[in-house]
Amino acid sequence: MPKARANSKKAAPSTAKLAASADADKPLFEIDTTGSSSIRHALLADQAPAAARLRKGQSFKKPLRSELILAQRSSVPALSSKAVPSAEAQAKRVKAKLGKVDRATKEKLKRMTGRDGQGEGLWGLKSTGDGEEAVSGAVRDAGKYDAWKAAQEANGEYEDIAMKEVLAIHNPKTRPTPKAPTSLHSHPLLSTAQPRSVAIPHPGMSYNPAHDHHQALLASALVRYEAEEERDERGQEAKEALDEMRRLAKGREAWEVYEEEVGSGEEDEELAIVDPEAQAYKDLLKRRAAKRKTKAQRNTKLRVTAEMRDLAERRAMKKRIASVQHAKDVQAEILAAKNLSLEEKAAALKVRKARLAERGLARYRSGPSRVPDAPVTFQLGDELAENLRTLQPEGNLWKEWVNSGMRRGKVPVERANDSKKGGKRGGRGHDKGHGMREFEKHAFKRFDALS
Repeated sequence: MPKARANSKKAAPSTAKLAASADADKPLFEIDTTGSSSIRHALLADQAPAAARLRKGQSFKKPLRSELILAQRSSVPALSSKAVPSAEAQAKRVKAKLGKVDRATKEKLKRMTGRDGQGEGLWGLKSTGDGEEAVSGAVRDAGKYDAWKAAQEANGEYEDIAMKEVLAIHNPKTRPTPKAPTSLHSHPLLSTAQPRSVAIPHPGMSYNPAHDHHQALLASALVRYEAEEERDERGQEAKEALDEMRRLAKGREAWEVYEEEVGSGEEDEELAIVDPEAQAYKDLLKRRAAKRKTKAQRNTKLRVTAEMRDLAERRAMKKRIASVQHAKDVQAEILAAKNLSLEEKAAALKVRKARLAERGLARYRSGPSRVPDAPVTFQLGDELAENLRTLQPEGNLWKEWVNSGMRRGKVPVERANDSKKGGKRGGRGHDKGHGMREFEKHAFKRFDALS
């Protein structure tokens, strides 16, 4: 049989090539394919257990116990037992069989209900014949209304005007424009200028401000505190006088306080008993006052009164004539004053507009009290942070929002009540009696000072 030609790409290398490659590799390394048991004995000779087994003539090739157990297995496959389902699985199968309806039962039920089985629900009903009962309108119109569509075209007979108005309120296209409440009134000063919602901070409020900016911020804070002290000291003398009067009148009746100014309140009869001469002098004065005037005295008084009236009328006439003669001059003065007042008003309006844009309604009256000034935020030289790492967050967002809303007329200003939490005269409601109380401290109770 002729020898088959080997494929050059798939055929294995020939024996001559393998021998040539082995001869070329002999100077480099040698491959041991036979093995030698003496080498293993020599390697394990220094170990005590191996040396003992070597003296006893035991073999070094003892197999592992696991290999012996696996080698003793029978080659005949074991019998597989039949899988028996559990009681729970059997109960589920029985329930599933009971719940199923066979095909014949389904067809019988469909024939009884008059359905042809081509659809589901109301769409599966058969059309009635001549001798059968007519179906209702709901069954005939079944399938026309889709509840999941974006919009439904309602017929005119089923249109609900009240529901349409309710839906129009919630529809963004037909929703009416909201109207401002009648009780909402904006401040009249805000019609000319609208203050900023967030004020621009002063350059000196930076964590690392320039020296000039920082000094300007401190100067403005000083002016602010001096103005507050001046307002507090205004009328301080009257306040102190009232406080002194309240202190003196504390624990006394009203008539006791004004006893010196009003007097004792005794009657004339009581005075007559005390001082008879004083009562006689009072009687003399009464008799002199009751004496009637003569006719000449009454005529003289009437003549003098008429002359004084004529003199007053002549003076008023002269003033009217003089005012008519100088009417042009007076009119020119009025026009000049009016023009000057208009210029002053324009300048004042410009200044007020700039002030409103910068500070808002601060120090203006809004409601029952004035709008407070914005709080002054500053740091002294030794309090400034050297870098952003040492900068501490400060402030309160809620208070800043409330102050900004009051300056912009968005938040109502509460009535200032310093005695709300109890002062010299107590507060309101449950705060009464929570004023300042004085306690006497004894020397033997000052434990911190003694320690």
